[in-house]
Amino acid sequence: MKKLSVFLVSLLILFPSPAMACSCIGKSVLKHEFNYVNVVFTGRVLAERDIKQRILPEIEEEDEHLGDRFYYTFSKEFTFLVEELHKGKAVTDTIKVITGYGKGDCGYRFKTGEKYIVFSYYTQAYFERETEQKKFLETNICRYTKPYGRFSEKEKRKLDKLQKRYKKNNP
Repeated sequence: MKKLSVFLVSLLILFPSPAMACSCIGKSVLKHEFNYVNVVFTGRVLAERDIKQRILPEIEEEDEHLGDRFYYTFSKEFTFLVEELHKGKAVTDTIKVITGYGKGDCGYRFKTGEKYIVFSYYTQAYFERETEQKKFLETNICRYTKPYGRFSEKEKRKLDKLQKRYKKNNP
């Protein structure tokens, strides 16, 4: 019995299972998601870039033993060419959206050149080059965001109704 226990523990050490940090609760419902987020748009990914976010801005000095890995997180910024704005406001025809890398951090894995319907919300405290941006758009896999081709005709009709109602109430 002792040998079996040692063997099983050895297997766990040698072949650990991947830990997933992301967990979405419940199934997304289009109407609920539309009402929850700030900006919904159909757009095509023009570009992506890696960004560094400072997560502990109140700490001025980095710990010499830990380096900067505990003070920063790395995310992706995607630039979209907006084809249709369903909800929210846009100053230009491009919108930038931040998300995680998509490996357990709930980040959405967009592909350059592909068309998506994006459900995004405003967030604060995005740090890069030690500057703070008060508002930026973010999305993740728990939102209703998905490739345009994966939206059914029924979903597109429902989105169109929600868009018309939103624009009527927010001229």
